[in-house]
Amino acid sequence: MTEKKVVILMATYNGQKYLKCQLDSIIQQTYRNWQLIIRDDCSKDNTVKIIQEYEKKDDRIKVIDNEGKNLGAIGNFFELIKKAPDASYYAFSDQDDYWHEDKIEKAVERLEQMSSKNGENIPIAYCGAKEITNEKLEVTAVSTFKNPRTVWENALVENLCTGCTCVINKKLKDMIRKNPPAYTVMHDWWIYLIATSLGMLYYDEIPYIKYRQHNDNAYGDINDKTSLWKYRFKQLFSKRGEVYKQIESFLDIYGKYLDTNKRKTAQLLVASKKNIFLRIKVLCMKSVFRQNKNDNRVAAFLVLTGKL
Repeated sequence: MTEKKVVILMATYNGQKYLKCQLDSIIQQTYRNWQLIIRDDCSKDNTVKIIQEYEKKDDRIKVIDNEGKNLGAIGNFFELIKKAPDASYYAFSDQDDYWHEDKIEKAVERLEQMSSKNGENIPIAYCGAKEITNEKLEVTAVSTFKNPRTVWENALVENLCTGCTCVINKKLKDMIRKNPPAYTVMHDWWIYLIATSLGMLYYDEIPYIKYRQHNDNAYGDINDKTSLWKYRFKQLFSKRGEVYKQIESFLDIYGKYLDTNKRKTAQLLVASKKNIFLRIKVLCMKSVFRQNKNDNRVAAFLVLTGKL
């Protein structure tokens, strides 16, 4: 049976230190029908030189012209989505991780199962757990959710869809390309919102990626308890509002397609930012939640203070 094509979208920026390791792990995938599309965000180190070396080694690796524009991490990924060639599935790759050899294979298996049951005309996403490692790829923890409730009411206030684990179908990619958001916290959170409101999402509790943590991470994972509590405490008193902006942007594009309950929940949450009585109503309804109890308490406080 012929493997369906998977396009891997990689955003790079000053990634020379770990890039070869990640590229090697992609080349070693058991799933062979893939194409790697890379957009470099105007790196100042040897990242582009490394990419060009690999482009010569493997004709499945292609670099797209960045037109001299530095777009940042989010903009870089959306530009990749905009320029991605046709395929059945699309995976997202960071520049500094390491993929288990069966990462793509396992993701495609799950996506194929969901597509066979539900058709290909709905947006479907796969994401999952990850092994947290130090710079030397020594595993220090496993970041996963046990039996998570991957629903719209969670996606409004929390993102379970880590981009480097994420694989989406063509329908979801086309939706993003047609209507890119005016604002989003991160591209993977936008995917999570679409999948839980208008399609389907599969969360894999088994990790197929080594998620490297180092000082140059644009975005990282917080695992030790002290750092996590410091982060939560900082959240309580920092200037915020990104989640409200993201929901407003989502409603502008997809609000008319949401079922009544989903639309009303989102509209209530946005409206509650400037109305204490509506914030209390949201809390009493318990209509939005985060997976972890402590994170849920922080989320409740952020709702109450209008600081999501």
